[in-house]
Formats: sequence, C-alpha cells, structure tokens
Amino acid sequence: MIHKYNENKLAIAVCATSAMLCGAVNADAWKLEEVLVTAQKREQSSQDIPISISAFNGELMRSAQLDNAKELALVTPGVSGNSADSYLDAINIRGISSNSYGLAAESSVGIYANGVYLGRAGGAVTSYFDIDRVEILKGPQGTLFGRNASAGAISLHTNKAVIDEFSGRVDVGVGSDGYFTTTGVLNTPLSDNLASRMAIYRREVDGYFENVTTGERIGDEKVTAGRLSFTFKTESVTANLAMDYEDRLNPTVVDRAIDSSIARNEIRSEQSKDTLKDQGEVWGLSLNLEIALSEDYSLTSITGARGHNYFYGEDFEASELDGYTYIINQEQEYYSQEFRLDYQGDGPVSWFVGVSAYEEKVSALIEQTYDEDEMCAGTAIYYGDSSITDCGSLYVYWGYADYGPGIGQRNDSADADGDYDGWGIYGDTTWNVTEQLELIVGARYTEDNRDFGLKLDSHNKNYFWYNWPYYSSEPIEDTKKWDNTSYRIALNYSLNDDILLYATVSTGYKAGGFETFGYDMPASYDQESSVDASKAGGRLSSFDQEEVINYEVGMKSEWWDNRIQFNTSTYYYQFEDMQAAYLQGASVTTKNVGEVDGSGLEIDLRALPTENINVYLGLAWADSNLSDPNDDFCVASGCKKGGRLPGDIGFSSAFIGTYTFYLSRGETFITLENYYQDETTAYGDWSDTLIRGSYKETNMRIGYKSNDDWSITLWGTNLTDEWMEGDQSPRDFNLTDKFVRVGQQPRRYGVDVKYEF
Repeated sequence: MIHKYNENKLAIAVCATSAMLCGAVNADAWKLEEVLVTAQKREQSSQDIPISISAFNGELMRSAQLDNAKELALVTPGVSGNSADSYLDAINIRGISSNSYGLAAESSVGIYANGVYLGRAGGAVTSYFDIDRVEILKGPQGTLFGRNASAGAISLHTNKAVIDEFSGRVDVGVGSDGYFTTTGVLNTPLSDNLASRMAIYRREVDGYFENVTTGERIGDEKVTAGRLSFTFKTESVTANLAMDYEDRLNPTVVDRAIDSSIARNEIRSEQSKDTLKDQGEVWGLSLNLEIALSEDYSLTSITGARGHNYFYGEDFEASELDGYTYIINQEQEYYSQEFRLDYQGDGPVSWFVGVSAYEEKVSALIEQTYDEDEMCAGTAIYYGDSSITDCGSLYVYWGYADYGPGIGQRNDSADADGDYDGWGIYGDTTWNVTEQLELIVGARYTEDNRDFGLKLDSHNKNYFWYNWPYYSSEPIEDTKKWDNTSYRIALNYSLNDDILLYATVSTGYKAGGFETFGYDMPASYDQESSVDASKAGGRLSSFDQEEVINYEVGMKSEWWDNRIQFNTSTYYYQFEDMQAAYLQGASVTTKNVGEVDGSGLEIDLRALPTENINVYLGLAWADSNLSDPNDDFCVASGCKKGGRLPGDIGFSSAFIGTYTFYLSRGETFITLENYYQDETTAYGDWSDTLIRGSYKETNMRIGYKSNDDWSITLWGTNLTDEWMEGDQSPRDFNLTDKFVRVGQQPRRYGVDVKYEF
C-alpha cells in the first residue's frame, strides 16, 4: 500500500479523510477516492503516511460552516476546544492544551497557513474561506513542524490561482439570528505564466446573549476578510504569493453567574457591548517558491509575514458590580523564512533537509479595571454578611481599623513587551527497505530566544492584593534561551495493496517562557507594602521548556474494492516538565507541572454501502493523568497525583451520513451530522473537581446540486437546541459562582445558494 504519485498521474479531489460527501464518491466506479496531503512535506496519499491525520477540503468546510481552526474540533474526534473567542488556550489534541493565555507562553497546538506559523492568540484564529484543505496532525510534530507543536498541528492550505482558467464562485447564506455569509471568488489568467485569484468573505450573526443590566445583546459577529493570490509558473519555477487581511468582531468569553432567576441566554454585567467583545485586525503574506533544480532535486522557499492588532474584554466577576473587568490590547509582528532541499529519485531512498528562522515582536497592555468599594461589596455573599457594603466595612469585618472607603475606580495593569527569535535545522529520510517495508527517520534541532519585559502597575491599593500582587515603576527584563533536538522514527509495512501497518516513535518540544502576571521576589519582600518591585530585587518569573515522547501503532486499510476505509491507531505519550496554567484567586499562573502520561485509541471509518450512501464514523478515547507532579505545583494548584488534565475529553465521536439521489440534471442529497464530546475537568482546575459539561450537536442539510454549476441547500444546526454550561468556576472572594465559556450556538435554520462559473 506504499504508493508514489505525481500531479499528472491522478486527478484526485482532496476530500475529508475524517469527513463525508464533498464530491468524494466516484459514482461510476462506486468507490472512495484517494486523499492527497502534504503532511510530510511532499504530496502523498493520506493512507500511506505513518501519521494519525484528518483532512478536510474546502467544499466540506463551506457546507458544514466550519469557519476557523477551533470549529474543526467538532468534526475531529480526539480534538476539542471550540469557543467563539480567538484565544488558543482551550484547543486540545489528545488531552493536551496550552491552557495559558500569557504573552510569553506558546500554544501546544501549532497552527500554520501555507507553511507559515500562526501561533499567537489574537492572530492565529482567522476565517477559513476559499480553502483548498486543512490537515490536522495528532501527536507531537517536532520534526515536520518545529514551532512548538508538542500536541499536534493544524495546517491550512488556501486555494492557489490557476493558470489558463477564468473562473469564479459566489456563495450566499442566510439564516435565523441574523445569520448572513457570502464569499466571492474570481480567478483570472494574466498571461501564459501568470494568474491572479481574489477572494472576499463576509459573515454576520446577531449576538445570542442579553445583558439584563444594560439591556444590550452581546456577542455579535461581524467579519470582513479578503485574500489576493498570484501564481507564476514556468517549466522549472512555481511561485505562489498570498496576501490576506481580516477585520473581525467576535464574541468574547461569556461568564455567566449560576442564577436561577435569569434565562440561559441572559447575563448580568455592568459593562457594555463596546467592552465585551473580541475584536482585531489581522494581516499576512506568504510566498512559496518551488524550483526544480533537476529531475531529482528541488528547492523550496517559504517566506512569511504576519501581524495583528487585537482588543479583548471580559467581565470576569459575572455580576452587575464593577468588580473585575479583564481587558487586553495587543500588537504583533512576525516574520519567518524557510529553505528546504528535496531529493526524490528512482532509487529506494528519498530525503529532504531544511533550515528555518523567525523573528517576532509582540506587546500587550493587560488591564484589570474595577471600583474598589464595589469589589469589596462583592465579598458579602462569600462571607455571608450583608453588612459588608464597601472596603471600609470589609476591613471592619476582618477586624482591622476602619480605613474608610475605597479610592474609587482603579486600573491595575500589566505592560508586557517581547522580542523573540529562533532558528532550526531539520532533515527527514525515507528508505524503501523492501517492496513492503519502509523506514522513515527524521530529526530537528531548534533554538528559541526570549527577551521579555514586564511592568506591573498595582500600587496605592487600599486592601490586600487582588490580582497583580506587585508594583514596579519601570519594566523588569530578562533574556533566556531554550534548545532541543527532536526526532521521529517510523516503520510502514504493507501486508498487501490494501492494508498498511505502521509504528512510530516521535518527540516534541515547546520553548519555555516568562510569567505575564507576576514576579519572583525575595523572601523578605512584603507584598502588602506596595514597595516598588523593580527597586526591591524583583526578577521575572519563568518556566522551563516542556518535552514529550509519543509511541504509536496503527493500521490504515481499504476493503471491498475501496468502498470501505478503516483506520485505527493507539498511542501512549509522556510529557516531562509539561507547562500548565492554574487559577490562583483571580490571577493565572503558568508553571511546569512535572510528568504527565496519556494514552488513547482512535478509529476512523468511511463506507459506501451503496452508490447512494456515504457514511463517516469517527471515535476517540483518551485518558491523561498527572503521573509525577511537582510538589510545589500541587501545593499551589490543589492538584493530586493521578488526576486528569483539564480539558481532557474521555470520549468523543462524530457521525456524518449522506444519502444522494442521482438525477439526469444533477443530484439531491440529505446529510445528517451528530457530534458528541464527554464532560471534562474545567479550565485551570487541577483538583479534578470542577466540571465542564458534555457537548452534543445534531445538524441536517438537504440540498440540490445542478449539473449547470449551481446548488441550493436548506440546513438546520443544533436541531435539538442543546446547551453546554461551560467551565464551572466556584465562588472566590468577590467572584460569583459561575460558568465560563458558556453555551454553544443555538438552534438555527437557513439556506445556502452557490453559483460557479
């Protein structure tokens, strides 16, 4: 089952390895078509690579309304973390997530667009439109994707301009709750060697939540994005340039108090919708050059530039009191360059070697705004004493002197700046030992440098520290370097033309970083004194790199003349010094946990029982635990040995079934989708006591595709109107009992119309 392909041999439509429909059924031959991916830096059949991978093409992304990387979690068992905001902390692959949103922490899941890394919250979760395919690779990708992909990678490939083809497409969708989306695409040949492609995207959805305090609806979505691409091609050179821009308004994380007097879509907040939002501008450029040096050798260059401006506001205390509003204003610029030399000859050995480098500048002003007296009044329920109405009465309750009322509106801020750079060198060799046995060996050496500065403004407070525990009159700065060598060894064995067995050992790595919300102070420092930390021996608090080793065995198989594809894999991994965030009052701290073990089983089944029926079933079981946690971490976070990781989904499933009626002038289809994810431990809870509810969703689509290049689809999503309560968070000081990341999209109906030319 080890195949070799080139562009001229197969006219293969890239379809969903772990999905349905999307034109993947060859009605004449009645079989599943091959899926081509580039996960190993060259075009291969997904059935031939020793990687657990799910691939989705643009047609499926449009029909299933999968608009960004986080929404892919719904259709990919073993992956979770779908939420409306643009943070990366919740994206989880096989139980591993970043769960840290500080400026100096990296994501455990690497996100890439046309080979360029998009790893920063605020700029990585962009809209997916005019897409060729998305590949999700599970497990550490330390050799193939060197930038901190310790849990897995999500790799996006946009459509390229096509030479000698004038074509286009217009999609329009309307639905309930003010749902509106449209995409326009125009591909234009400019000469015999040059073509352009322009794509424009717009999405609008009315906010679902009502703020009963202000009377406003919050959570509006308004996204406008565009991409301009060029392709230049000669006999030996292919160049693809893509430039994109996005202006977006998305819902923020919704914090909802546990309050039976309000409906599920109602919240209480003193903040207006001008604050409770996730808003940003994102821009990017990628230039991919492929140069054929000879019949066997080729050179690839990938140049990337990214940047964003980002605003985020959240009412963290979930009440009408002005007790804790979290705001971030962030800017980023990122540049990268990669060169790769490939050899693919007629002999049994093929290989590639490459070098990459990057530079990033990122800054953020993170603010906690509140009124001191209202913050103190919020503790009345916590202490069960209605006489606490302001800071003065709170101090009396504590037995201190009456210091009088609070000082009014405050803004405790963390002003952070980072200058980061790094480089890596990598290589990968494939040896066809026999016609049935293939050995793959790869390695990457990486260096990451971090220059970081942090200025905390939390002085002149009239009470015990609440969030930022220190004050500094000037930034405290530090520089650190981390390095790592990762490797991958894989064996492919073809039992026959239809069954492939594989086994892999792979390692991954994520660079260390610095705390964004606190310092390391001398033991003699009195944090209640508000003494200037920069003058009192304060240092940046840092955490070390994490490393992971993953063992995996699997099978990829085709049955009944390729009318059935059955793939399965089982894995075991061990993290050393895994980075993790935990809640400490209202503040979030990131430290190294210690050793973490995880294991699981994944199954992908695609079948064509008849010419008309296309079925996909994906199942995943996962289990992770703190096998040897650091004592200091458990004292601070409340963790226990053997406890599971926050966000670890024990069981998840995805089912997609389509029945197609083939007609003389087109086809009619009906599709049923069902997604499920188990309940799990809530974000930041290492005591394994707080729960995030399970997730269930059922969707249906009925449509007609004409042979004259137009189609219409009626759809309904979340038909049973399910509701996920989100991460549970207990009352703490002035914070209410609440749920965080509340809800899922409500039941919604609509129609999509598409025309191609």
